[in-house]
Amino acid sequence: MDSQSQDEPLEDDTFPDWFQNVIQSIEDGSCGDTVNLTRAKLSQEMCQRLAAALLKTSYPLKTLTLARNHIGPEDMKALAPALGKLQSLQSLSLSANNFGPEEMKVLAPALEKLQSLQSLDLSDNQIRPEGMRALAPALKNLKSLQSLSLRYNQIGSEGMKALAPALENLKSLQSLDLSGNSIGPEGMKALAPALGQLQSLQSLSLARNHIGPEGMKALAPALEQLKSLQSLSLSGNDFGPEGMKALAPSLGKLQNLQSLDLDSCGITVLTTDFLHTEHIPNIRFGFDPIAYPPPSIITFGRPAIYAYLRDVQRGHELLTRSRLVFIGDGGVGKTTLKTALLMLHNKSKHRTKLLKKVQGAAKAAFKHYTEADFRHWIDKDLAQQDGFFDKHFLDARDVTGDDFLTCSKQELKDTIFCSESRGQAVKRVQRKLADVHRFLLAEDVTLHLSQRRPFQLLLQIPHVWTEGVHVDEWRISKTHHEDDPTSTTRFDLWDFAGQLEFFPAHQLFMASHMAVYILVFDASKGFKHAHARIRVWLDLLEACLPYNGDGAADAIQVRLVATKTDCAREDLGLQHLLQTLQRRVGKRFDLGSRCFATRYNEPDGGDLTALDAELWALRKQGVPYFQVPKAYMAIKEGVEKLARHKEIDVKGKDRDLILGFLQDAGVVRRIPSDKDECVVKPVTWLSKLMASILHPLHGLKMARAADDSSDRTFLPGVEGSEAASVLSCRDVPVPVERGQGLLPFLASFGVCFPLDGQRYTFPALLPRARVHGKIVERLNARADAHGAGIAGRRLQCLDEQQFLPPTCWPAVVKGLFYVVKELNGDALHLSKGIFVAKMSDNSYLATCVTDVKHRRALDVVAVGADSFLLHLAMLVVVDALHKQFPSLRLQKRCLLVAGADDHEREHHVLLKRAITTRAVHTAVKSTSEALEGLAAPAGVTPQLHQLYVRRLEQSKLVFRDRDSGSLRLVYFHEHWLALLTDPELVKEKNIPEARQTAKMWQLFADVEREIFFLSDAEMNNLATRCGMKDTRKLDGLGLIHWLKSNCPKGSNLPYLSPDSDLEPLRAAAEGALGERHNICVNTREWQRLFQKENA
Repeated sequence: MDSQSQDEPLEDDTFPDWFQNVIQSIEDGSCGDTVNLTRAKLSQEMCQRLAAALLKTSYPLKTLTLARNHIGPEDMKALAPALGKLQSLQSLSLSANNFGPEEMKVLAPALEKLQSLQSLDLSDNQIRPEGMRALAPALKNLKSLQSLSLRYNQIGSEGMKALAPALENLKSLQSLDLSGNSIGPEGMKALAPALGQLQSLQSLSLARNHIGPEGMKALAPALEQLKSLQSLSLSGNDFGPEGMKALAPSLGKLQNLQSLDLDSCGITVLTTDFLHTEHIPNIRFGFDPIAYPPPSIITFGRPAIYAYLRDVQRGHELLTRSRLVFIGDGGVGKTTLKTALLMLHNKSKHRTKLLKKVQGAAKAAFKHYTEADFRHWIDKDLAQQDGFFDKHFLDARDVTGDDFLTCSKQELKDTIFCSESRGQAVKRVQRKLADVHRFLLAEDVTLHLSQRRPFQLLLQIPHVWTEGVHVDEWRISKTHHEDDPTSTTRFDLWDFAGQLEFFPAHQLFMASHMAVYILVFDASKGFKHAHARIRVWLDLLEACLPYNGDGAADAIQVRLVATKTDCAREDLGLQHLLQTLQRRVGKRFDLGSRCFATRYNEPDGGDLTALDAELWALRKQGVPYFQVPKAYMAIKEGVEKLARHKEIDVKGKDRDLILGFLQDAGVVRRIPSDKDECVVKPVTWLSKLMASILHPLHGLKMARAADDSSDRTFLPGVEGSEAASVLSCRDVPVPVERGQGLLPFLASFGVCFPLDGQRYTFPALLPRARVHGKIVERLNARADAHGAGIAGRRLQCLDEQQFLPPTCWPAVVKGLFYVVKELNGDALHLSKGIFVAKMSDNSYLATCVTDVKHRRALDVVAVGADSFLLHLAMLVVVDALHKQFPSLRLQKRCLLVAGADDHEREHHVLLKRAITTRAVHTAVKSTSEALEGLAAPAGVTPQLHQLYVRRLEQSKLVFRDRDSGSLRLVYFHEHWLALLTDPELVKEKNIPEARQTAKMWQLFADVEREIFFLSDAEMNNLATRCGMKDTRKLDGLGLIHWLKSNCPKGSNLPYLSPDSDLEPLRAAAEGALGERHNICVNTREWQRLFQKENA
């Protein structure tokens, strides 16, 4: 052995037995014509021995696979001469070997000699432009080549310029894969002419190359020449609607094309050019949020899309933003602002008529005012101070609305609202009460209408609760916009109630295309309050609207309007507030160029005129891409004039498509339980019905069943007769003859669900109630002192400044309640934010909403049970949230019983013990693997397992493969899949112990501080390294927030998270700032302590 030369191969007895057998089979020909050494972990000595065997054998070899062996430069020097001798070789795979330019320079001369080669796989290497320059001349001579894969090789645009001349010679090529090579627009311009020469090509993949619209314009003419093409993948190229417009006509000429992949191409709009693709059987769009055609059309699939676009082709109108939607908290002045806008375009006579209408509505509302309503009105609206009524107006405790309207001015002053207090706050409230009283009882409102300050009277209008949604029509005459002869137009004004209880009804009527959202906020409470409340409403709006992600073709138009600016406690800085919010919401919302403020005591009402001009411009602009068939618009206008119980004439069009379009337009609302019927003008009737039910003061009151003898069980609900009684008191006509059908009708819209028998519960109206102490004792009795019997996960927004939508609780608890009933469990407690059920004598399932660090989180806990119950519960919860709020980005955390030295410990609202949470890195199972082998784990009942599999199949997280019929994961829902816990679907890596020392938290704070104080150049470098696309106007706080809210590729933990080892951040920081920078030093120290604590 010692005397053996280094260049001579080692003796066979020094190699593993399996390798010796392979060598022997090559030399004696027993391997046939195929050798497969994938993942063989070939050493340099093994490569030398393999080369000797290939040189020695006299048997023709046709297929050689050496994939995934990390063959280095020295290994290639040994192998290359042997490869060049394999004149019969037809297929060679060298994928995933980490080949670089040096290996290519050695390999290229050998490849050039393989004139019989038909298939060459060099994918997943690092060829780069330099390597391609060496490889291209060799490829040029492989004229028998039929399949070439060069995917994921970092070839770039310069490398493509070298490859293009070689491709022109490969006339026999049938399959070409160039995906993942960062070709870019310039590279595509060089490559496209060569691609057009490949007349035999049947499969072409150019996925994930960032070619953009310019690259697509270069590629499209070349694709026209590929008449034999059957499969084309263009996913991940972000060429958008502009690129699709260029591509579509070329696709129309590829009559043999069977499969087209357009996933993640930024295609959010499908124009009539898309009709060219009608002959292609399989087209995949994946996760692109298609905004046009409308979602009602997209839901029915490609046939419906083509039918709609054909109708557009016959004649269309541009959709205009004809709907103004007023949103914001209750009592901020939405209805007053709406009235001011209506007054703005009316002359004195019409203003008087309008104010008479407002006066009548206010008087009608006051007649229903109870003493509780009065207390709420004075505390919340007039005094803006809780307890003010009880403290200062003792004599008015029994006053009702009728009392207020019938008393004289003197009685009002001397008796009812007389107060012994002499403070300015009391006098201010008394003046407001006198103004309201005078306005409500005035015979002629024009006496109160000042010519100089026409809007001042609006300050006297009392706050009247909007129930659900109130709709007005706003007509603008030609004379108002004299520069525009087409200025006669109409707006529909939708005024949404601001109380939290009405949210379940609101989400039925949100629509982004036709609407401009006027978000009204109270400026009197300062910057932080305004910022927080605006964010809540933007989050709700984003969750309710059907189009998600920054790739939306058209941003949602929102305009901010500040009210009560005269009462502001500080200089709010409206422009600064607007800029801060716009940076936070990104491209999803367009908040305009300014924040408007109302001042009704001024002649022009503050910024009313400017707001009016802004709304007019948006109305005139319309939605550029949204074309509506004239036939559809004619049907819409006809339906708007219908009375109740009439058949809708769809004029020969598909009934489902028309009704879906009308629902998007807000003209009808289909009844989920009966698709053949719908509610006409739903926003004026259906929303009022739901709002009357959900009214916080006058709506339904959830109560325990009369026959519930257990003081431990708390399951509040109502029967149909109670709901019908409430509607009768609110003068709302019931849509069915008997009250028994009312609750099932409402349940079809998701606002309630059945408890048992005739009783239903409304999650939005559930009262707050503590879980009975005995139930809490049982929960903790099933877990030891260390929490071994508790399996729990927490879901919270990945963005620490974002809230879970307030309507997430109804969606979640409804799904879990059905699961409990199906498994014959017993629901024990159901209140606002808490649900507990007993699944067996030894197991419980619970979920609760928890407020953590000023944001809402959802905890799912299985106590004393096998972990499979948690898997089922998490599947139900994640599926419910995904279906209702697909734009949410959530983080999953593991619930752990806290130790005494845990830095962040909290008292759990349900378990009544100290807990802490840690994020868990979760890897999703490969989407290429079938899920048919989902066997029931040991100890899991068949009923539980069958329910789990059924729920999984019904979710949107998996799909049934058309070819094989097997069940597979939907890979573009990877974010949602990572929230699951089932080991058959995901792998939760390194669930940590609940320990983080004070030293670690200090280091983490140091890293944050160092990021905050980076220079502008350093900040941009680090942000770019981490993948931040838009670094304009970036500051320290903005970068820290982004790092805490965005995850590196392949991870579900943010760059800056105390639950991770900060490795992606360290690598990015070292590349951008150098390894000696304090950020790098601190992250390395963090990693050392992190590994020590979690060893």
